[in-house]
Parts: sequence; structure tokens; C-alpha cells
Amino acid sequence: MRFLAVDPGSTESAYVIAELEDDALVLEVQAGIVDNVRLREQLPKLSGLHRAIFEFPSTFGSQAPPQVLETCFWVGVFTQAISVPSEKIDRRTVKATLLGSARGSDAEIRQVLLRRWGGDRGVAHGTKAKPGPLYGFKADMWAALAVAEAYAEVQAEKAETQIKSRRRRGHDRVIPTLKTAALLGG
Repeated sequence: MRFLAVDPGSTESAYVIAELEDDALVLEVQAGIVDNVRLREQLPKLSGLHRAIFEFPSTFGSQAPPQVLETCFWVGVFTQAISVPSEKIDRRTVKATLLGSARGSDAEIRQVLLRRWGGDRGVAHGTKAKPGPLYGFKADMWAALAVAEAYAEVQAEKAETQIKSRRRRGHDRVIPTLKTAALLGG
């Protein structure tokens, strides 16, 4: 399943186009940071996507600053502009999924991403002479990748829960697909 993951901002947004193959996240070359007006114009032109995932700001019971409200506005604009189903994932869910706790910093998330994509910065990010899979990632692009990673994990957990539920109801005679077999450890 090919999807767009977006870390929206009040004036510009970071995005990653990724594919979920056999419960593993595969990055495409398309990732970057772009002005919100330009992103809105480009969204209807994107082809081959199955879904769009937008990080939605989390509030902690306090008054939201104007930038957060502007970001929420842009999530709505993007959702209307794209021609595929879209979902929201809040920042707390991203942190809890990647860090095991809703508390944590962007630096901690970046360290988790570097470990997942190669072990350390030298391998995952690489250098100009020897680029890694995350070469060129900067600023909010890390947050967009975190959205993609969290979405992929949540989808895998949902699939595993569905399989367990089917087994409890006696529907275990279904022949598992390659994807479900991988979830079952087979």
C-alpha cells in the first residue's frame, strides 16, 4: 500500500511517500518540505497513492496558539484536496508508538528512526559520498517519517488483532496470505 505521510505546519509542511510491503516500510525518493499552497496544488496530481496520513496537532488542555490553529486549518485543506482516503494521527500516538510513551522529544524520535533505518546516523543518513536511505532528511522531514513509521506500526497491530479475533471466533480455517503469515511468524 503506497501512502503519503505529512507533518503539516502553519506555512509549510514536510512529506514522505512510502510503501507498506509485507509489513515493512519502504521509502521512495519523494520526500521534502514544501510551502502549504504548493502542496495543496500538488495533492490532486499525485497518482498511485492508496491513502494519505496527516499528523494532527495534540493539545494538552491549554489554549492553542495561532500556529496550531493554522496547522489544523491546513490539515482540512489538504484532506479536501487529495483524491484518496485520508486519516489523522495525533502527535501523542506517534510518540507512544515509536517511543513507548507519549512523552519524549524530537531528538529521541530521530534516534529511533536512525536505529530502524540502519543502526546509527553514519549508516542511515550516510554522507554525500556514501548516502544512506535517509540521506537528505532534515528538519520536519524526520517528523513526516515518524508519521509514516507510526502509521505502519498501527496498521500491523490492527491486522494482528483482526487475526487473533478471527481465531477466537473459530475462523482459523482461513488460509493466511503472505502478509498475515508474516504477522504470525510463519
